[in-house]
Amino acid sequence: MNRFAIGVDIGGTATKFGIIADDGKIIRRLARDTGRDMGGFLGVLNDGICTLFDFAEDRGYNISHIGIASPGAVNIETGIILGSCPNIPFLTDVNLKAIVSCRDIKIFADNDANAACWAETVVGVGKGFENILYITIGTGVGGGIVINGKLYHGSNYGAAEIGHIIIHPGGRKCGCGNYGCMERYASVPGMIMSAKHILARRRSGKLWKIIDGDFSKLTPKLITREFNNGDIVAMEIIDKQAEALAQGVAGAINLLNPQLLIIGGAISESGRKYIKRLSKAITEKTFPASNVKLKIRRAKLGGKAGIVGAAMLGWTVAN
Repeated sequence: MNRFAIGVDIGGTATKFGIIADDGKIIRRLARDTGRDMGGFLGVLNDGICTLFDFAEDRGYNISHIGIASPGAVNIETGIILGSCPNIPFLTDVNLKAIVSCRDIKIFADNDANAACWAETVVGVGKGFENILYITIGTGVGGGIVINGKLYHGSNYGAAEIGHIIIHPGGRKCGCGNYGCMERYASVPGMIMSAKHILARRRSGKLWKIIDGDFSKLTPKLITREFNNGDIVAMEIIDKQAEALAQGVAGAINLLNPQLLIIGGAISESGRKYIKRLSKAITEKTFPASNVKLKIRRAKLGGKAGIVGAAMLGWTVAN
């Protein structure tokens, strides 16, 4: 018989909610605007959770716990976000286990990339692998690490912040305060910034014709579409993003020697051609013994990984 939990994935723009079965099946999901301040967010959070509880009670689903995934380093014991929360500053130092008021129930919390990594490990493309490096590309570049079948959090819950590996010393300023972090080049905003520079210099190709000089029209979907269509400028943009990502990821692979590298997030959804291009860049930069058995795969769960992984946090502890 299945067990059921509620998973919450907090994002800078939207917060996602879902009733999740222990086999990863999503029974019901919904999303709400996250809001711009703590008061608004608390209303959104508790409204979403209460809506799902009402749905579950009406249909006989017994909810065992709530799992919450958030940006930032999260103390999984206390639920406190340690320091700043990227893109959601009002959550800085907030205790995620103490902000649910609509139900008295056990709550688990972790970093959002860790939750997505765990979902891919248990019911996604990582099923059957014991040692995994997970990368997600979005507003930033996040990561998750599985060692011997268990999530690795580090000594103070700050492991796998792979986006803050410095690849260009003295380069673009990052929100963390450093300069030249990988995510300033390999994230979606980083890729868009590079695209603007490349297009302004080249002023050619189908991508340039489509945007007609209006850089506000640039989106990851448009760039990856034209990359797959063979546009030479879009290919240069993706090449630059893939090289930036490979520089940071290669070091992590040399350190961890995982069996599997999972690539998730918006850019990875462009398909096999991108994964092939990225795989080539990574292979060229890693120590031979570290990559000879390495498999590189695109994430399976997409935007659902956060809520699925968040819900599974409680069962992981129980097991």
